[in-house]
Amino acid sequence: MIPLAFFDFGESAVLDVIGWVVRLFWSMDFPLSCLTGYALAGDMLEMRPSKVLPHYAKTWMSLDVSMLAVDWAEVAIGGVGSLNAARMGKTVKSLRMIRMMRLWRLLNVSQMPEFVRVLIHHYFQSEVSRILLDIFKILVFLVWINHVLACCWYGVADSLEASDHSWIREARFQSSMIIHLYVTCFHWSLTQFAGSTDVFPSNVYERTFAVFALLFCFILSASIVSSITTSMTRLSIARSKETTKLTALKEYLRENHISSRTALRVQRNAQYAIEEQKRHTPEEDIELLGYLSEPLRVELRFEITMPVLRKHAFFNVLEQERIPPLRGSFATRH
Repeated sequence: MIPLAFFDFGESAVLDVIGWVVRLFWSMDFPLSCLTGYALAGDMLEMRPSKVLPHYAKTWMSLDVSMLAVDWAEVAIGGVGSLNAARMGKTVKSLRMIRMMRLWRLLNVSQMPEFVRVLIHHYFQSEVSRILLDIFKILVFLVWINHVLACCWYGVADSLEASDHSWIREARFQSSMIIHLYVTCFHWSLTQFAGSTDVFPSNVYERTFAVFALLFCFILSASIVSSITTSMTRLSIARSKETTKLTALKEYLRENHISSRTALRVQRNAQYAIEEQKRHTPEEDIELLGYLSEPLRVELRFEITMPVLRKHAFFNVLEQERIPPLRGSFATRH
């Protein structure tokens, strides 16, 4: 929603509510960020306020304070919604450009919420489904990048004086609907990756932005193509392994003249076994687990096993009492 602030949507109670929700969210996020711990080297988490606050001050505090100042400056100037600030004149148009820096803050949120990870783990258990999910995330990221570029492309032209030349005036889009302008901008952003368009920069500001956008898209397109190619290769390998096993089984059944009914049951059972193996990967098949420290492996085995053991009253009491020998029993035996 932040990039859409470049477009003038006019008076709208819905957009005003969205603007206040965004403003209040970031206002509440600021004090919470002052108390949010950070990861240290290894597997330690720093939660002491005397360490957390200086770390936050050296990283994101200055940006967060600046963005909050911009948000509440809109209210002081006379605006209500953060998305329809265009009607407040040239000053707030400049503030909207500054608020785009908040996108960098959003990109810092690398961890997904816990409930999202639980849903992904539940519904995307097989390797093939997770590869397809990775490809889908790449496509969503590509659409989002084009959305940001499209809004910025319009913002550069809209921030100019009415008498200045811009692609909006050159294409005679001054009286066009917002949806037409947005789709045109989105088309322009897509053409920075591939294709052509009838919209071109008309002044030095637009041309400078177009140059940086083209360089950015050139680098990003190489990364996206590489990621999709890697995912497609993984998908092909994952499917070929399963196909090879099933083909060998079918050939074996055919050579031994197995009846169709029995052969079908065998194949269904084999497919079920393959799916079960995907859902329950043996520990010895995970090579990286061998590089973990012994205490961390004990903790890992403890969390894997305890959901089953705690159903017994004896082990449930031991866990609640946090008896050390209980965790020690999960150590590797040589």
